[in-house]
Amino acid sequence: MAYDWTDTSRPEPVARDANIHREFMVYVWYPTDKKITAPQAAYLPGADKIAKEVSAKDARDFWGDAWQAIASGQIVTATTERAPIAPGAGKFPLLVFVPGLGVSSTTYTTAIQEMVSQGYVVASIEPTYEVAVVVFPDGRVVTQRAEATGRGLPSPPNETREEFLKRLHAFDAGHINKWADDMRFVIDQLTALNNPTGPNRAPFAGRIDLSNIGAWGHSFGGRAAVRACQIDQRVKACLDADGLGPDGPIFAYEGEKLPSQPFMWIEVFHAPPTAAQLAQYGDTVEQWEKNHSEQLMKNEKELAEYPGPSYHITVNLPGIEHSSFTDEPFITAKTKQDADRAADTLTLLNDYTRGFFDRYLKNMGNR
Repeated sequence: MAYDWTDTSRPEPVARDANIHREFMVYVWYPTDKKITAPQAAYLPGADKIAKEVSAKDARDFWGDAWQAIASGQIVTATTERAPIAPGAGKFPLLVFVPGLGVSSTTYTTAIQEMVSQGYVVASIEPTYEVAVVVFPDGRVVTQRAEATGRGLPSPPNETREEFLKRLHAFDAGHINKWADDMRFVIDQLTALNNPTGPNRAPFAGRIDLSNIGAWGHSFGGRAAVRACQIDQRVKACLDADGLGPDGPIFAYEGEKLPSQPFMWIEVFHAPPTAAQLAQYGDTVEQWEKNHSEQLMKNEKELAEYPGPSYHITVNLPGIEHSSFTDEPFITAKTKQDADRAADTLTLLNDYTRGFFDRYLKNMGNR
């Protein structure tokens, strides 16, 4: 189910108009009967409109040679639109998902479908202005803006590393809060839609277990998921998939305590940069090693001080990368070997994700 929601309590600063409020698309995925024979849903909603937009270059560049297959609808999902929910009276835990900067939440379709097929409702958010492109039901196509993400903007002249980190921290403080508030707003909306006697009854009405809600995100979205845990006790567990900042996987808000809900940080192995790569940024191997050592200490300090159950998993497999949590390595693979490797990696990452949420939202013990 696709929803166009506006939080009238929050203005959208990127719009530069106080009368425009925070608006974004949300896709709600829920379990159905696998015997349903309805047509499979397109991989990227609105791909045909995106293909016609000159300003949607980021989306086309992201997919490269695979873009034509996506835009033409050749790639489909294992989902159907507006299908009836799976029969029975059982309720399903809710996962609120946010993607990485610049990446549509539908790029995580395989991971989301896996969780839904195992008995979860997943609400995935498309953060307007902060993902490559968002298509609204009225035909509007809204593309990413650098001032919204804080990335890609020119740095002040002669900025030191310390000054850069301070500037990044100041920007991300409000940015992470905004995404966490998006997640909280989605919980509010789904709480209202979960009323089985309410108007405009949703297919999943009465079937969401609102006593078991998880926050889940990748990269920047992973840090926002932890923030949602920190400020909303309705969230019972949070998972950060390869999200890391200068102060660690959990953004350090001055004067605030770490969250206490169960927390998992899954990171993939990142090979150290070469001397040639570092030279492009005016850095040396020695300086990188020093900075990396300091970063590792910050990471472990946060985990050691975390008051609730916490897990840190590093996955190191051939060819693994930051995007391995998405469908991109599989869809853009040039060879069967690369496609199989991407699929195997994603399967393992999905197993860790499912195991964590099964334990804390389904009370499945040591699975």
